[in-house]
Amino acid sequence: MLFSGGLFQNIKNKKLEGKDVCDKTDSFISSVEQNISVENEFVNVSYSGDVKSQCGSLISEIDGLGRFSLFLIPTLKSKRALLLDLTDNIAGKILIHNDEVASSLAIKAQRLIGDVEGRTLDTQQLKCIVKPSPNHLVIAGAGTGKTTTVVGKVKYLLKSGACKPEDILVLSFTNASASEMKERINTETGSEIKACTFHKLGLGIIETAEGKAPKITQISIGRFVHEKLQENMRDPLYLDLLCNYYIFNHRYNRSEFDFKNEAEYEEYLRTNPPVTLKGDKVKSYGEMDIANFLYRNGIAYEYEKEYAADTRTKDRYQYYPDFYLTDYGYYIEYFGINEKGEVPSYFTSKRGKSPSEEYREGMEWKRELHKEKGTVLIESYSYYPLLNIN
Repeated sequence: MLFSGGLFQNIKNKKLEGKDVCDKTDSFISSVEQNISVENEFVNVSYSGDVKSQCGSLISEIDGLGRFSLFLIPTLKSKRALLLDLTDNIAGKILIHNDEVASSLAIKAQRLIGDVEGRTLDTQQLKCIVKPSPNHLVIAGAGTGKTTTVVGKVKYLLKSGACKPEDILVLSFTNASASEMKERINTETGSEIKACTFHKLGLGIIETAEGKAPKITQISIGRFVHEKLQENMRDPLYLDLLCNYYIFNHRYNRSEFDFKNEAEYEEYLRTNPPVTLKGDKVKSYGEMDIANFLYRNGIAYEYEKEYAADTRTKDRYQYYPDFYLTDYGYYIEYFGINEKGEVPSYFTSKRGKSPSEEYREGMEWKRELHKEKGTVLIESYSYYPLLNIN
């Protein structure tokens, strides 16, 4: 059997290209592992985006070599798998590494700054203090030590030499809290730092840029909003959007899945009854949204109208669909399930099956009934209303 010299050269070139990609992949993965394992050094979370981008480029190079190269160089498949794994897990690896670094530095920070305002800071507070992230979101209740953590952060920056007093700016929403912060930091650190409101900071920037103080409006905010609403509501499109906002962004709208038990859910419905624009008291806010949508769009409906056929048996009562569209003869059912087809955990069942199984059986019974009787059923769900039409 004879082979041309060109074919041999092609095979040789493919092997060289494949080896080059394998080497680049090994070098890249090694550098990533090294970057996220440096002791006592945080990795910027944005690094995961850079890694994913480079992984994508290398995967494209491997795919661009074609199946023939994958056959010639079996290691290409394993390199591709490693790149995919790194893409999926790099964000988690960075979080784990940063948390380990924070835990280590928190111990050192405790030794450096000691107690803050007479309190020994806990691990969460210390981790917040040592992390060099450009921003932190601290969620905690009143009196849990948020302000003390801020004081501790300033103390750490000063004690570690990362900042001088003139490098630090503390902002707050009120003059009283800004003054309090300034005083507490001075008491704890002995240093004078700048503390002011966001408003005062903005004024200062404008004064510096323009060389004079800006004019401060004397307008009544309430009157301004009222006048603007009156003006904008002359536009039918704006008025329609405003109506939709007030109708569908109701303050007390909560899903059936937001409650621990049936009693809690029933109490919620009792104190915040879902009543439609038409005046119907319905069983859930999901049903209320559907009813209001129909009403706003001029679609006539009846709530829980008796089904056209007699469905009673010794095991079932008469069927009352949630909505009946009188002008079309269509029915709408609102099913209180999540995306997995499950009902809230506090639902009960009567036939020896799980509540979710029994509820899904009921859904299937309704579907089959509508098919048998030739009626149209529009299905809607708590996670995505008005979804399917049978």
